[in-house]
Amino acid sequence: MRQPPKPRVQQRTGPAAPKPTPRSKPSSNAPAPTPAETTSTRQRETPAKPGTNQKSRTKQTTSPVDRRAIRARTIEESRPNTGALRVTAARVAPALSGLWAVAQGIILSYAFVLFIAMIAMLAAGSAEDAGIPWAQATATAGGIWLLGHGVPLTLGEATVTLIPLGVTILSLFALYASAKRTALATVSTLITASVVYSGATTVGAVLAGTHGTGLAIAAGGGLVMGASGTALGILSQPEAPRLKDLSNAALWWMPRSVRLGIRAGAMVAVMVLACSAALVAIWGMVGRETSGEIVRALEPGWVGGILLAVTQIAIIPNLVIWASSWIAGPGFVLGTGTLHSSHQVIDGPLPALPILGALPPDAWASVWAQWVPAIVIACGVGAGWFVWRRLHADGSYTRILNLISAWLGLMASVFALSVAAHWLASGAAGAGRLLDVGTDAIVVAGTLTMLCGIGAFALLLVMRIMHRPAQPELPAMTVRLAAAAERLSVR
Repeated sequence: MRQPPKPRVQQRTGPAAPKPTPRSKPSSNAPAPTPAETTSTRQRETPAKPGTNQKSRTKQTTSPVDRRAIRARTIEESRPNTGALRVTAARVAPALSGLWAVAQGIILSYAFVLFIAMIAMLAAGSAEDAGIPWAQATATAGGIWLLGHGVPLTLGEATVTLIPLGVTILSLFALYASAKRTALATVSTLITASVVYSGATTVGAVLAGTHGTGLAIAAGGGLVMGASGTALGILSQPEAPRLKDLSNAALWWMPRSVRLGIRAGAMVAVMVLACSAALVAIWGMVGRETSGEIVRALEPGWVGGILLAVTQIAIIPNLVIWASSWIAGPGFVLGTGTLHSSHQVIDGPLPALPILGALPPDAWASVWAQWVPAIVIACGVGAGWFVWRRLHADGSYTRILNLISAWLGLMASVFALSVAAHWLASGAAGAGRLLDVGTDAIVVAGTLTMLCGIGAFALLLVMRIMHRPAQPELPAMTVRLAAAAERLSVR
């Protein structure tokens, strides 16, 4: 027989609804529930009364595993947002690293100056004096440390403005070492370190009793010192960019040849300083007998000898810069009415420092000394060769404008660096005749610029003549006009 068709089941697109499970009747063969199971079943099935505590119900209905999960979730929700803390720490870390680097640099440099001042106070004190003169030593060390940053030092009626560049270099090195070890290579670190260092020098000047222009000098000197030391420390780190790349990025608006000339001018400054340092060493070897007589006359003892040595080390960088003026020709003065140059020597009373006894005597101002400025010309020739090699490498030497712009950049760089160096190394060392010590920054810078410019210009001119292009490039308009004239003549 033909069976009737089965009814068609409609398919659902959503999830299938669960079928109600009929309550099965207990089998006769199933074991009877125990009293504990019966009680638990009644508790689950019985609805909670309005006054029943929810927490007691949770304890009764959740297993130990569920309780542990709930407790862990509660603890996790009660913890602070670690992501926000990490973002805040990442933003604050560069500033804190700059602050920590400045703190270390100031403490190290000031501690060394304080140690020397303490030795001097103990050596100068009498046998009846008891205790350590902390207040006097701290004030003296603070004045010397600030003087190394350009802040004038008042000693009675005299005002000392001559910066002992040895103290300046000590502070710069301490900050450099601290920044290299702890500072992060970011711009915010550099800005923070500069501002904090400037604030520290300003506060120190206020505590030392400085007012007026001295406070402005303290703020500006601290800002320059903090920026220079921190920048040197950051740039010496392995992950820091190269100085050449930074200079190119900062001077992007300048032509490449001008930037090349600025680098050549910095190289000239380094070469002149190297020659000056060698000259000071020669002066020390030649005048060692005079320096020995000064030491024997002073009879400083071992403590005084240490102080005398430290004092001379503090002014050796100044003497090296003065020696560059001696090489260039203008010379330097050690008091009003004196002059030490390669063509004339006018002596006068000098401070009782052994290193000053090694200055060149009258015999050094001879005929051969008139050729000493040729050293600066030779440094200019070396800088011109540096410029030529780089312009010749990419073929840009063919344009006269590139050679002239590079030469002008070299001259500007030499003049700016010379003015800054000789201005920092000169000033007043006391009252009376010692109001004028050092060099005339503008005159010396102009002389150095002229001499090195002569050397660089001569080399660039000779090399350009020797490497003149066989077919000089013509302007584009001239080439077009020549081609048009040739076509017309053919027709």
